[in-house]
Amino acid sequence: MRRTLRTRSALVLSLAVMIPNCVSTGTETDNPVGPDGIEIRRSALAYQAAVDVPAADRAALGHGLRAFSLDLFRATAASVAEDENLFLGVHGVASLLAMTSAGARGATEAELAAALGHGLAPDALHPAMNQLNQELCASVAGTSVRYDAIRSVWLAASRPTDTPFLDVLSQHYDTGIYLVDFAGDVAGARSSINDWIDQNTGGLIPELFGAEDLDARTELLLSSVAYLSAPWQHRFEPETTWIGEFRLADGDVVEVPLMSRTFEYPHVFDVDWRALELPFRDADMGMVFVLPNEGEFASLQVDFDAALMERIVAGLEVDRGDQLVRAVVPRFEFSSAVDLQTGLEALGVTSLFDSSAADLTGIDPDGGLYVAGLPHRSTVGVDEYGTTAAAAMGEVMIPMADTPQLWLDRPFLFFIYDHGTGSVLFVGRLLRPDGEARAPTEPPVAPTDVEIICGGLAQCPDRASTVEQCLSALADDDAAVLEQCADCVKLGVDQCRGRLPCEYFIGDVCEPATCADYCPAHVF
Repeated sequence: MRRTLRTRSALVLSLAVMIPNCVSTGTETDNPVGPDGIEIRRSALAYQAAVDVPAADRAALGHGLRAFSLDLFRATAASVAEDENLFLGVHGVASLLAMTSAGARGATEAELAAALGHGLAPDALHPAMNQLNQELCASVAGTSVRYDAIRSVWLAASRPTDTPFLDVLSQHYDTGIYLVDFAGDVAGARSSINDWIDQNTGGLIPELFGAEDLDARTELLLSSVAYLSAPWQHRFEPETTWIGEFRLADGDVVEVPLMSRTFEYPHVFDVDWRALELPFRDADMGMVFVLPNEGEFASLQVDFDAALMERIVAGLEVDRGDQLVRAVVPRFEFSSAVDLQTGLEALGVTSLFDSSAADLTGIDPDGGLYVAGLPHRSTVGVDEYGTTAAAAMGEVMIPMADTPQLWLDRPFLFFIYDHGTGSVLFVGRLLRPDGEARAPTEPPVAPTDVEIICGGLAQCPDRASTVEQCLSALADDDAAVLEQCADCVKLGVDQCRGRLPCEYFIGDVCEPATCADYCPAHVF
């Protein structure tokens, strides 16, 4: 965490997020329990389990948080090493900042509202956040997926707290304030906070704060733990996993376990990217992988905003698994540790971190609080079952000759999305899986998009009669243009929704979608 000279009291915000290796069900408790011996100060006002939020407010919040999630990811990605994996619990960060805004005033409150992008007045924001969090809990209730978002506030026992701030925490975030002795026993306070995080992350994040992160001048700390455990709706068969090559951005390769399954996964292909969703069992939620074209990871990451994410999701929701696709996904696990201050400052949240400008008088009317840093620790793991302790049954299906494929064997983006609420829970990128890098060998031969498309065209009247003739017609093209053309045709194929290959290109079945329509330079 970035260290600062503190001329006033420091408020430290922390976020710990994880995908654990277990599967169970549950929701956040009505009265969070801290480590043994920790006193809780909470408003007398009860948590509002039933809130009536106008549809317009809920829609504004959802749109704003989706934009914030992708903005924060891009800003943070730009602030870390180019080859560093990254995984952010963006919904937890948004909840934490919304809580903080309840105690912010003036420019600080305005900056937080602008970054979160909701456009709501404070008295509308917190009920809308409350409803959203309840909907997220309801969306996984009774399913095999567990998603908990638990927040905590840690205050020096000697400090007063403004009642309206406590009221908001209790009524809309179902939490109070844990009292600790930063001044007299900073080691004990740090231990209590780390113990709480350890308990609520299943031991995967045993220590968020080191000895150098807190001192006797720390007086207020907010933290949030996001806990997701989710098995795949259709698991990968471990027997089909093999050791293959993941191509790094610098041209080297890393040997990784590659999982493979041909199934009716939701997928959508565009000229610049291909996306595939692995749904979670029993829930309207899944993990979406976005693969850029070869050599175009950096440019896609720059363009990876809410509009693009919403476009991807819209395509996936149209295609909820009506066509077979072969998914080749690396088995991976990594941890991510970043300070979100730089990313938030890039989004305009600056006074919060400035000891001379922060206005958090809604927390303590006497003032004197600012944020000294926002450390973020996370870990994510993907295997054949979704999570290593999960067990799921899956159908075995025989691949068809013209089945489209998505090989995640080079850097890609991913996010975890709840379709019911329209919420982005996590966003990440995988640039370098664990393994020893070495010079590349010849990659395995797999059908390309062009071969797949031409395989379909070979069956169509008045088209190239064989795959060889189809490929020959494209032989002189640049490889990148060729792949984009094939993706473009595939996008048109998707719009025809389940027709036989030759029917894709017959105008009386669907809108004309010939190669010439999508790629005018080519005539078959």
